[in-house]
Amino acid sequence: LGVIPKEAAKAVWERGDFEVARIDEIERETKHDVIAFLTNLAEYVGPEARFVHQGMTSS
Repeated sequence: LGVIPKEAAKAVWERGDFEVARIDEIERETKHDVIAFLTNLAEYVGPEARFVHQGMTSS
């Protein structure tokens, strides 16, 4: 809580969605399931999606 801007959290909550077929398509290109999911999520959410995976890995 309080790690990301409230407006970004609101955008993710309100616009967050995904499509399995699109994730599969992206994964065929990227060879990475998490990147595929996050990319598809960003297609729905917009730039605020960058906060979704923030701090979860070393990268």
